[in-house]
Amino acid sequence: MGLISTLFSFRGRANRRALWATVVLLGAMVTAILYLQITLYPDAPYTMSKDGEIRIDIHGPIAWLAGAYLIIAFWSLLALHVKRAHDHNYSGLFVLLFLVPILNIWAAFVLYLLRGTIGDNRYGPDPLTGPAQSWKSLLVLISLILVSIAQAHLTGKLPLNIRQHLPQIESPFSSENKAQPV
Repeated sequence: MGLISTLFSFRGRANRRALWATVVLLGAMVTAILYLQITLYPDAPYTMSKDGEIRIDIHGPIAWLAGAYLIIAFWSLLALHVKRAHDHNYSGLFVLLFLVPILNIWAAFVLYLLRGTIGDNRYGPDPLTGPAQSWKSLLVLISLILVSIAQAHLTGKLPLNIRQHLPQIESPFSSENKAQPV
């Protein structure tokens, strides 16, 4: 099974490595999009929500890139989850359990951690007995390297940019707030 059919086809079966590799790759791409946003638009507004979450306003061509990415990522993740359900000899409708609280934990446990049906099933041959697909391991390695590089750059740039746009909060431990001795 090639990379395109692994990411976009709903037919056949997929092993855990294919799912994990895709999740890591998509995570690397999110980091890359945020890195582009911060690099190309360093003065873009950053806001902090009431619960302390930092939000980056994505605009310009990066917004189009992010929108296209979200569509591709959603489709790829849906296809991989359906194929993991097929690997357990479940219908693709099994992924709907992710929408049900409590059952979503069980569904994630099954698809992400448990080995699928050993041998052939009604959805195709066992993906672990087929030809070795070393490209998936290479994909995970490259994704991890890219995420590490991007995060190293982000940690150097992000805090400085965010501090420019967030209100100044004084520390209760600053010298101005200390009680003067009597």
